[in-house]
Amino acid sequence: MNSIRRRIRRIRYTAGSRTLAGVMLGIVLFAAILGVRLPEAESDVVHVVASAPMPTPIPLVTGVPTPWPLGNMAGVPYAGLFLQTGAEFDVPPRLLAGIAKFESAFNPRAVSTDAYKSRGLGQFIYETWGFAVRSKGWTWADAFDPVKNIWAMGMYADWLRGYLARPGMTERQIVERMVTGWNWGPGNVLTYGVNRAPAMTRRYVANVLAFAGY
Repeated sequence: MNSIRRRIRRIRYTAGSRTLAGVMLGIVLFAAILGVRLPEAESDVVHVVASAPMPTPIPLVTGVPTPWPLGNMAGVPYAGLFLQTGAEFDVPPRLLAGIAKFESAFNPRAVSTDAYKSRGLGQFIYETWGFAVRSKGWTWADAFDPVKNIWAMGMYADWLRGYLARPGMTERQIVERMVTGWNWGPGNVLTYGVNRAPAMTRRYVANVLAFAGY
């Protein structure tokens, strides 16, 4: 997911090697064009969990604040499931509920209108759903099941914490990176940081964090 930077050196060559050098330069230019990844353009669609298959998960880094607060869940749809999953993965239940609120408006049958066709409460794309539930053997159709979707939300949020958190960060900084990674993709967070996220993603993150009490 990291951007690939390539530098093409200008070379001097004789008339006899001009053709070969030109071919080589063309190949290098073509590879450079294919290799460069730019920040994602801002769009009207916010229901994108990630933009590519997830990398191999890494262990939770040290120095991350824990445990996380449970928060008040009165009046929140599926409150019991969010509380149960939050406790299982040590993730704030209101954070998971906030993601569901601003991803799907708590609609377990929601499908995004973009090419990803994200599904369910957490608006998972196909690749991320498979990554989150790889230990369960659940199908793509199971993404519409609130019990399974909320469990996958907890699992993926826990993975994002381990992948994006760094020792010395405050709890709010960690949560901000998690939610930004959820909407914009964790690779973009690592490459560009949260401050370079599209304006729509930043508004989304602010709304989720406010709902969760941050």
